[in-house]
Amino acid sequence: MSRPVCSRNEDVVRALCDSHWDQRQNRFSSGLFRGPNISVSRLAILHLETIFEIFHRDLDNPQSKVILAGEINVGKLQDIGKSHGPPISIIVEITPSLFNPAHAEIPQKLPRSLTLKIIDQLIPHKDLKIKTIYKWIPLSIRVIVKFIHVRLRMLFQLSNPIR
Repeated sequence: MSRPVCSRNEDVVRALCDSHWDQRQNRFSSGLFRGPNISVSRLAILHLETIFEIFHRDLDNPQSKVILAGEINVGKLQDIGKSHGPPISIIVEITPSLFNPAHAEIPQKLPRSLTLKIIDQLIPHKDLKIKTIYKWIPLSIRVIVKFIHVRLRMLFQLSNPIR
């Protein structure tokens, strides 16, 4: 069974960790998109602030910390793949999980030369850690509520087709 895919107009973000930084080249290494099954998160589902919290929870450890999030449009990602020699058809599959309803994956294993082109096109975002009342609600509860909301919306759309 094939998974649903993100539309071309959707934006996704990839966690950028300090362990991916190449000091000699003064850029992120191609290992940032080493695959297959490269994890990204969909900005159409969760706000960037919540995605940063998920990134920190899942990826921060003594050897590596999330320092930025790199944003790219799915259509732009696909265009980069098509213009690569030889052309590669890049897809982004929707793969929500209980703790990250915005999760998606790039299932293909991408060549190093292509990953460097993608990295050059990423829009970097800092984690601003804005203090709001929203922050007081535990992340796990916010993610579960959003996941239930997305599932109910999908169920409603399936059970009530537009005539």
